[in-house]
Amino acid sequence: MESQDDFNCWVYVSESLLSGSTTDKEIQKIVDVSRSRNAGCQITGALIFNGSRFAQLIEGPRHEMAAIRASIMDDPRHTHITTIRDEGVSTRQFASWSLVYSGSSHFLARLLDAVELGEKQQSGLASDEVIAMFAAFATENGPVASASEHSPAGLHYQPGPPAKSMRT
Repeated sequence: MESQDDFNCWVYVSESLLSGSTTDKEIQKIVDVSRSRNAGCQITGALIFNGSRFAQLIEGPRHEMAAIRASIMDDPRHTHITTIRDEGVSTRQFASWSLVYSGSSHFLARLLDAVELGEKQQSGLASDEVIAMFAAFATENGPVASASEHSPAGLHYQPGPPAKSMRT
């Protein structure tokens, strides 16, 4: 059984450097690669893209998270990566998915645009709302929801395959 000492949750918001007609294809590449990699590393989480910003919550074993985080920090498709939360946790919010993905909605665009990018770690109202958004996303779109469903917050999502069990 995992403990807070070896299980971590990282939430960040960043500015997208994607533009033009290839954006949708690039996003799909990110989702496909992440789902495959995450499933093999016991990583779960959610990715949201509002057209100009990414928000992602990833959770899993601390030793696996370090490599995933380094890869995300070095990814040239975004900049101004701003940590909203980075802490040990005892339970997963997205235990049923290696990566669940949500595209744009007006609600998400306003919420993510309110986050001030560039600080190493951010707290405050906008950050709290991002955390609450992920919590609502996890609750409203549980593992029984289908890929075509829409949540009350306007989130359309594509669930990925479940991550491997955390039990050894």
